[in-house]
Parts: sequence; C-alpha cells; structure tokens
Amino acid sequence: MEENNSLDQSLEENGAFSLKLNPDDYRQYLAEYNMTKEQENEFLEALWRITSILVDKELGIDSIHLIESSMVTDINKKVE
Repeated sequence: MEENNSLDQSLEENGAFSLKLNPDDYRQYLAEYNMTKEQENEFLEALWRITSILVDKELGIDSIHLIESSMVTDINKKVE
C-alpha cells in the first residue's frame, strides 16, 4: 500500500490529477463473489488503476512516464 501512496504523490507532483478510491463506495457490486475484504480491496484498486490509465490516455496524459519517475525515485531512496 505504501507503494501506491508513493505513486499517487509522484502523480500529484508531476501535475497529474488523481481521483482517490474509496472501496466502500463499490463494495456492494462485489457481494455476490464471496471475496474477503482484502480481496475486494485488491480487485478494486487494480480496476481503479486500469480505469485511471485509460482515462489519462484519452486525455492525452502519458502516465507511464509518471510511473517510471516514481519507480526511479523509490529505487534511489532504497539505494541511499
């Protein structure tokens, strides 16, 4: 989860708009699948990321560069 926060911070620092996910808003749609709360959260976070990337692409934002920037920053912090 800390990794996602780092990515969100990088997106905001680079001027990208990022909507925050509240899994409880969507949990009702997963009730029939008998998932644990952790599984629901993981599924919803993955779906949220995919949807965000598709929206960014449609808006002409190349989010892959933002992700790469976040990864390089994280790697540099681990090396230091």
